[in-house]
Amino acid sequence: HFNCLDLSDECNDECSKELLDSISKKCMAWLFGFMAIVCNVFALIKNSYSIVHSKNIRCLTNKAFISLINVGDFLVGMYLMILATMDVIYDEKYCHQQKKWLTDQRCSFLGVLNTIGSQMSL
Repeated sequence: HFNCLDLSDECNDECSKELLDSISKKCMAWLFGFMAIVCNVFALIKNSYSIVHSKNIRCLTNKAFISLINVGDFLVGMYLMILATMDVIYDEKYCHQQKKWLTDQRCSFLGVLNTIGSQMSL
């Protein structure tokens, strides 16, 4: 039995050799990332128009809060697209470069991006 958390033999056959270790995760990251970006950009444009032309304070407030949720969802979409891109870059070399990735500024940036986006979407 192999322990994937034991870094002494992290590149064994039973541990993940890729950042996203299955085709379904790869497809979902690309699909949901793309859809989140596109849909939320359209929603932000529509809500911005509504905010600018709003005459009612209640409508203005609702649209502003919805726009904040759109920004959060957009950030999560960016996170997914960048993660999917990094998966393509690392490909099956991820296992051997795991320490490099986990200490890289891009990984830290993705963590911050995902945390902010997730918190804004609550």
